[in-house]
Amino acid sequence: MSVSADQLQIRIWEEYLDELEARYARMAAELLFDDLLLEYEPEIWIPPTHLGQLPVQLAARVRELLVQQGDLAAAHERRRNAVARQWRAVASVPRPEECSAVYLDATS
Repeated sequence: MSVSADQLQIRIWEEYLDELEARYARMAAELLFDDLLLEYEPEIWIPPTHLGQLPVQLAARVRELLVQQGDLAAAHERRRNAVARQWRAVASVPRPEECSAVYLDATS
């Protein structure tokens, strides 16, 4: 069975969009881990030019992904800023020069 040029173009774009969705899923999962957020460097997304023209059948999916991309970027920024504020607050607490162990008698 031969594949038409239009079908091939759709498959190529679908694979790309699947990869983009997987990347967004990873980004959403990173929102749960403070350490990852502090190290997160947002990538500048550049629309693909090497894939050819977007098939009309995939336009709605692409619009949904663009909304998801904007939502994730905003959520990452808010979460990252919140974590950074928490770390600054912790760092601002004065620490004694010499730490010693503290024991609590919880049985008496």
